[in-house]
Amino acid sequence: GVLIAPAAQADDALVAEESLLSSTFAKVRIGSEVKAVMITGGGNGIVIVDVKTGTTLYEIAPSNADLNISEMQYSITGRIAAVDRDRDGLADHVYVADLGGQIFRFDIYNGMTGRHLVKGGLLADFNGDTEASNRRFYSGPDVTNIVTEGKSYFVIAIGTGFQLQHYKPWVQYSVEPCSSTHLTLT
Repeated sequence: GVLIAPAAQADDALVAEESLLSSTFAKVRIGSEVKAVMITGGGNGIVIVDVKTGTTLYEIAPSNADLNISEMQYSITGRIAAVDRDRDGLADHVYVADLGGQIFRFDIYNGMTGRHLVKGGLLADFNGDTEASNRRFYSGPDVTNIVTEGKSYFVIAIGTGFQLQHYKPWVQYSVEPCSSTHLTLT
């Protein structure tokens, strides 16, 4: 099972519960050893934790991490998507979105160790320059593989919104046409 230290305060327990809800469980090979891991957003970074020992195996953050990604400046609140591209039971790719309207892709090099285990970075930035055009990803991306005409593609689906702005029944809302952006990965 997952080892979680007892929370000292109710607020700590809530943070731990929210982290578990947005976490992804997968397997990765570090060196010759296959490990069951929890991949979770930790503030504005990603942490890969050994579920048996609770040990942090790898960290991705803006600085002072195994992989430093300077664009990771916004909180990660949604689920992290892990993809097993070659169907060997091990996670090969990780996709994550943040509150800055950014999507990141990280490739896991199973069998490698240390800083060579994960590489990747910013895949797309949908954030605008004004409050009206800012995009926030509160939920994680959904990733699926589509094969068409003999070619394999990964497709990412994700929705944006401003969940801090609550619905007010006494306010008349207007519906603006939605715009869409298409991102195709091969």
